[in-house]
Amino acid sequence: MAPLRRRYAAAVSIDVRLLGPLEVVRNDADVALPGVKLRSVLAILTLSAGQAVSVDRLADVLWTDAPPQTLVTQIQAQISTLRRRLDPEHPPGTMGELIGTRPPGYRLNPEAASIDLRRFEAAIDEGREALGAGVADAAAAAFRRGIAMWRGPALADLPRETFGADAARLEDLRLAACELAIEADLACGRHQLVVAELEILCAGHPYRETLWEKLMLALYRCGRQADALAAFRTARSGLVDGLGIEPGERLRGLEGAILRQDACLAGGDGTTAPERPHGVLVGGAPTDLESLIAAAAALGDGELLAVGHVSAGGDLEQASQDVRGLTSGILGRPVRRAAFRSRDPARDLARLAQEQEVELVVVGLSRDGVLPIELLSACPSDVALADVIGFDEFESVMTPFTGSAHDWAALALSGRIASRLRLPLELIGVDRGDAGDASRALASAALALARIAGIEAGSHLVPAGPRALADAASSGALLVTGVPEDYRRGGLGAVRLALLDAARGRIVVVHRGPRPGAMAPTDSSTRFTWSLADMGS
Repeated sequence: MAPLRRRYAAAVSIDVRLLGPLEVVRNDADVALPGVKLRSVLAILTLSAGQAVSVDRLADVLWTDAPPQTLVTQIQAQISTLRRRLDPEHPPGTMGELIGTRPPGYRLNPEAASIDLRRFEAAIDEGREALGAGVADAAAAAFRRGIAMWRGPALADLPRETFGADAARLEDLRLAACELAIEADLACGRHQLVVAELEILCAGHPYRETLWEKLMLALYRCGRQADALAAFRTARSGLVDGLGIEPGERLRGLEGAILRQDACLAGGDGTTAPERPHGVLVGGAPTDLESLIAAAAALGDGELLAVGHVSAGGDLEQASQDVRGLTSGILGRPVRRAAFRSRDPARDLARLAQEQEVELVVVGLSRDGVLPIELLSACPSDVALADVIGFDEFESVMTPFTGSAHDWAALALSGRIASRLRLPLELIGVDRGDAGDASRALASAALALARIAGIEAGSHLVPAGPRALADAASSGALLVTGVPEDYRRGGLGAVRLALLDAARGRIVVVHRGPRPGAMAPTDSSTRFTWSLADMGS
């Protein structure tokens, strides 16, 4: 008979801190955790809080070479030590325990401890929501509150060979939060206060163009036009000398606006420079919008525009009621709603995307693979055609990549999804045997993801042929792929149609618009000639 599970009500406060050297505070007192192995086990459990960490994964963390035959016993000993030191009030198997046994390993209960990473993420989400609602002062306060939780480089006292990728991901989150805080401060007219911070950030991240953009804007608003132009020259020199690429369109455009002394750059009276397209427009029949909005949670940032459309003679009143009844709270961010009649919904959605300056349009993907050519041709933003039933069950994200413009857009979107859902990302290319393979394109894509988004992606080659890619895609993966270059003439093509057939309910097809999203590289980064034609498209 299984032991009776008892409920313990001891008032215990446990705080696990990852944003710096690993620390644990229990009832306001530091907890000593001697030994790298013990600290590593707690770190990996906390990073995966709420999810079971397998014994095999723990073994990989503890032993970089061949693990001992007694690895299970040794891991059990580490878990027992953590339980005794952190949570002696809750014996294993009791309600409220901090570390529970969950197949195939162990799980840290996020309800039994406070975790600084989660508090940081909550503060950043709060700031994003405030910034999206136009309350810049509250947004800046939330962002700065989150940044203040950092005590130094994340996981600073743990082995780099084991936790380097996690530390890099967390550092990218911190850097993104700094950028958001500066964006909010600029919106509040505090340009003089952010110049020094931006100069330090630009020196540490010389290839991050968004930082240079903010520095140039802040300097210009301080009346330092010459210094703003000098910052552009420094940024350009670093990009050309270090990466062999010119600055992106936005940075070049800002230089031109500064040279013209464009009035839109003034910020002392509360005006700001034009921001990049922001937000996601979700369009479709009102009955389809709920699932599309749920998909958009992982596909885009900022405000959501839920737009339902009916035929020219359709019931607009009912459509409006259906759209207003959508649940905005499921995403925890602002949602605007509207409905309209249309004889040509594709062109009208494209017009709304232009008018509302969104960075992404999300619509449903037809199960027969027919593309909305009019929408793709006219829309200024990237378009995601989604056939996805929930995002909770995916084990990974897989993206075929050839180096085309649309594949770069798909890469940006897949990186965003993988980062947001904390899933591994796998890039797939074609192996043509003696004729060569796509590994150079995959390497360039992986390096771009690591630099721009802090995502570490794996690479995988498949044989030529229309079924190879579909066969390679595991049933637990979300597939994100770009449309073919000749989609106007040939539609999805044989390869993507095979992929669509193999990945029902878990595929997103992406079209890059002339107004690309923030992660899309410049055209100079897309000079690869590998083609899915080699797979039969």
